[in-house]
Amino acid sequence: MAVSPADPVARAFGGRVVRSATAPGPASHDGAGGRYVFLPAAGDTAAYALDVERRAQDLPAAVAAALGRSGDAAAQGWTALEVVAKLTGTPVLALLRMPYPAEFIDRPEQFGIEIERTDTEDLWIAVGRHP
Repeated sequence: MAVSPADPVARAFGGRVVRSATAPGPASHDGAGGRYVFLPAAGDTAAYALDVERRAQDLPAAVAAALGRSGDAAAQGWTALEVVAKLTGTPVLALLRMPYPAEFIDRPEQFGIEIERTDTEDLWIAVGRHP
């Protein structure tokens, strides 16, 4: 059964993450052909970013090493870093090459960013907002 914009995959910040090929809004592709969009709650004017990755896809070893994490922690860190990159307008690889990329993952609030994890059985999902 296809998911329509009325059927949330996950919820965050009072809004919802849906699978949609066409819905407008902060979007992310899962690497397997799926496109996901964050739909904020009505009247919410914060800036949002979304990153979605499939759990079945392994993170490249070099990326995990640069994050200083492994396994699930690396995958969760990568989605959080992608969200920070999108909200700050900084290429994610530039953040990854910085001396301490974990700072962007572990303490995004120092950049005025809040992140909510909404992981599912099949997906790593991070939604970030900059009020």
